[in-house]
Amino acid sequence: ASWLAQYVTASSRIIFHSLELDGSDFCYKFDGKGKFCYMEYKAVGSWQKLLPLSISPAPVQKSKTRQKRLKDAKSALKMIENDNPHRNP
Repeated sequence: ASWLAQYVTASSRIIFHSLELDGSDFCYKFDGKGKFCYMEYKAVGSWQKLLPLSISPAPVQKSKTRQKRLKDAKSALKMIENDNPHRNP
């Protein structure tokens, strides 16, 4: 990040997630004036238990039109939103 900081002209960040799927990652924040800092993840919420969904999968039908499938998907999403007490208003 030190070599890159001299070329950054505005406040920005670089975030990299490992391509090897080992969970490693890093993030640097640049101030646009040649300085940078290393950033880490920090938990901001508490642990929550997963709630079971109260809807069952729709039966498979072969002859639905695209509009009918979209309407069904929207109604399923609305049911999920109404059933989730932890959703953001």
